[in-house]
Amino acid sequence: MSHTLSRRNISALAKLDFGDLGHAQRIDLIAKSLGYATGAALMGTLKSAETQSSDEEPKKFRAVMAFGSELTRCASDFSSITDSYGDIVSGDLSLLEFDTKAELIAYSKGVEDAEGWMDAYTFASEEDDPNHPIFEALKTQPDLPKAYEIARAAYWSEDDEGED
Repeated sequence: MSHTLSRRNISALAKLDFGDLGHAQRIDLIAKSLGYATGAALMGTLKSAETQSSDEEPKKFRAVMAFGSELTRCASDFSSITDSYGDIVSGDLSLLEFDTKAELIAYSKGVEDAEGWMDAYTFASEEDDPNHPIFEALKTQPDLPKAYEIARAAYWSEDDEGED
């Protein structure tokens, strides 16, 4: 069994009743029992270890994605992705990394929503064009196909007005 000590753990142990010893004396006693000369040496070592671990690269959330009919069929069965000639079957296998779990979930949801469709297209994005007519139409018409037609009509009428 493995345990990782932190300064917080040592401080908590030092709060236990050791008789008439003060907090610093208790830490010194703990340090000596762990093979350190003083409590300061123990706490310095732990602080250094904590600083090093916080300097490490933050954890990435990864996903392996299979794209293409043949490759996704093989990957979903976890069967071989090579054909009888030793070549990888048609498709693309990608390792993706995300900074947060939320990004990974959002990406996976987007891919899941696109599954079964041959093409996909981001028609409008508030990040790219917050004033796109579809977003204005959605304020008054929550039904997306109807909002699309309203936005389409607004777009083409604006285009017609601009031509003389």
